[in-house]
Amino acid sequence: MEAKATAKILLVLTVLGILSWLCLSQSSKVAVLNYSIRDKELEKARLQRENDELLAEIMELASVSRLEDMTLGLGYVPVDEVRYVDIPGYIPGDASRESVVAEPMLGINTSVAPENSKEEPTGISRWWNRVVSQFVAWTKAQP
Repeated sequence: MEAKATAKILLVLTVLGILSWLCLSQSSKVAVLNYSIRDKELEKARLQRENDELLAEIMELASVSRLEDMTLGLGYVPVDEVRYVDIPGYIPGDASRESVVAEPMLGINTSVAPENSKEEPTGISRWWNRVVSQFVAWTKAQP
């Protein structure tokens, strides 16, 4: 009977030891994770400061006064008089610009749409046709 009691006590002590070991290992894992979280938060704060410094530098480099000084340093001067080019057939603010028609130059097809297409060009091809039309009208207006 004494052997059974000793076995029970050893079993209880073994179970308590295993439970203690599990609690200790979990506590150490939590501590390691806390240190890791703290390191990540410090890194995040450092990166945020660095980001703020870079944004401030961008704002300083893109400031109007700095760009003005840089352009003056490159030899540019402020504009005293603005001159506009008059393009015949171009109506400012007219979204359709249908009055300007592109003429093929030297037999080159400037249209992006397929030649056998009977549909009106849309999207980028329509934009390209308008750009070409404006350029053609501009070249005709030049002396």
